[in-house]
Amino acid sequence: ATAILAADALQPLAFQVLAEAPALAERPDVQMRLIGLLAESCGPNGIAGGQALDLLAERQRLDRAELEHMFRLKTGRLFRASVLSAAHCAGHVPTAGMHRLELFTDALGVAYQIRDDILDHAEAADSSDQIKGKATYPALFGLAQAEERIAELLEVAMSSVADLGDRAEGLRWMARHVMLRSD
Repeated sequence: ATAILAADALQPLAFQVLAEAPALAERPDVQMRLIGLLAESCGPNGIAGGQALDLLAERQRLDRAELEHMFRLKTGRLFRASVLSAAHCAGHVPTAGMHRLELFTDALGVAYQIRDDILDHAEAADSSDQIKGKATYPALFGLAQAEERIAELLEVAMSSVADLGDRAEGLRWMARHVMLRSD
């Protein structure tokens, strides 16, 4: 209950911060894009939608596309909002550059969730996900395929920002950290 209340308080606070940010006062177009990105990442095409799919998927057998779609919404949209917000604040980014950043965040969000599933699976046979019959990558496809998919997604993420050179070093670090973490 406390976690739900905290989320209920933090989401509108994020919108308030963006609406009142002095740094954005002279850039209303950027301010509106950031608010839009945040709203999308929280709503039915983001966390709320992904969590709803996760609840509906309990004790169901999803295919890879369905599972990865849920992961993109649950986590990928948060990464997308963060990365694209930074791009919008930095100035004009061509459409092709934004598309590459979206590919990066999609891969990162899916890989994050797969890694999370692997870590949860490794903890215990009676983890909360396993007890609830959650659709997880290891449960549906096995640990070996889960690790293979993370490697594929790391390659997608790295290649999607390769043209950005040194400017994307922080993104590359984040991808390696998120996808290869062990705790």
